[in-house]
Amino acid sequence: MVLPHFKIQNDPPSREGWLRKKGRRLKMWTRRWCKIGWDELGHTAILFCYHTEDTTTEKSTAISLERVEINALLTDDDLLAKGGPAYAIGIDTRVREGSKLQADEELRLHVFYAESNEEREAWIRDLQWVAVHSNIDNGYIIERDEQRAMLGSGSFSTVWKGIDRNTGKAWALKEINKDGLNAKGQEDIREEIEIQRRVGEHPNIVFMREFVETHSHLYIVLELLPGGALLDCIIDSQKGHFSERDALGIMSQLMQALEYIHSLKIVHRDLKPENFLLANRKSEGEDQPLRVCLADFGCACRIYEEDDLHELCGSPGYIAPEIIGTASGGGGYGLKSDIWSMGVILFILLTGTAPFAAANAEASFAKTLKGTYDYKPLQILTPTARDLLARMLVTKPSKRLSAKEVLAHPWMNGEGVGDTNLQLQDNLRLLKGKLMDGFSSVANKAVRYFSKATDSPKNRTAS
Repeated sequence: MVLPHFKIQNDPPSREGWLRKKGRRLKMWTRRWCKIGWDELGHTAILFCYHTEDTTTEKSTAISLERVEINALLTDDDLLAKGGPAYAIGIDTRVREGSKLQADEELRLHVFYAESNEEREAWIRDLQWVAVHSNIDNGYIIERDEQRAMLGSGSFSTVWKGIDRNTGKAWALKEINKDGLNAKGQEDIREEIEIQRRVGEHPNIVFMREFVETHSHLYIVLELLPGGALLDCIIDSQKGHFSERDALGIMSQLMQALEYIHSLKIVHRDLKPENFLLANRKSEGEDQPLRVCLADFGCACRIYEEDDLHELCGSPGYIAPEIIGTASGGGGYGLKSDIWSMGVILFILLTGTAPFAAANAEASFAKTLKGTYDYKPLQILTPTARDLLARMLVTKPSKRLSAKEVLAHPWMNGEGVGDTNLQLQDNLRLLKGKLMDGFSSVANKAVRYFSKATDSPKNRTAS
């Protein structure tokens, strides 16, 4: 079976069987062998109807499931009184009004009847499963009028809470308006989807259930994590206590996620506090540990040779020096750029301060390139913690630890880990209030930074 290249993630249901329908002209009841499939190009789901079970014979009807509504229908009382079938399925193509139609296509309500309520529910479930890729509301209930249903928003996207119509489970639906995307934007979305599919399921990575493309929008259906943002959890931690051992519990999960994607030759490139979410929150007296997950693969990419990447991507304050250096014509970068960013995250987890934060992006780049930071906040830490930070925040990638080496470090294995309260909640509140710009304009900022640097009197003299 040919599958759409970009419209659907999993194989479609293979449902087929007898359904009854009433003829439009003679008003006589007939049976049709119905089967869910795809058109010849594999782009559009179709309900094929045949006179017999032999699907190689000529089709009596082929109903496109592109932009339709599918529901159970109430059966007319007169029909029931005459002993007619009661379990009606409605496929309404009238919602396509105003769009380009296929030859001889007529917009109307198609009604089929199943032999039992269980059979009808099974047909509706599978029809909606494929039709969701033309109308998201066939598969998910999204209460767009409810403010609490909106989980977040950006320039061209909104994240909604959606309820699976079949299971009742809640998911996060990232809705992207196609009109706001140029060709590069669509290619970036394609890469993000392919990477999430490659990553699959991991306990510390937000799981992508499926990707949906409708007439006007793209949807990424993601695991909904009710625990919220990582920094908020630390700020609100019970009795304000947070130690190296608590930081280790978080860092261990994040590094396992990072080591996993690195084993798949995937670089995240935008590791920062906002992209770490919690599946749960630990209440006082509760034994269940926190589950921390890595999110947002919008800046991630696959790497085929180490130091083979040259695109500027990341967030000021967290971006590795070798990525900034590409703006001045420096060499490429690779997997270890993520280790630098994770070193910044560890610094924040242990001190509540960001080592390369500055008044603006350009000043942050300058600090990052030098690799210098304030050592005073580290004085409260154990020697093994300080050693790990020093080995992660090395400006030369060749001397920086890999993900496997970080996981093998003594501190990551509990050696010399402190239990003293680090008292970093106040620092984190300040940091949260002034989190720096996102990656969207980092390229322009880096170019401006190097333009200013090369145009200074000092550099003109040196040349």
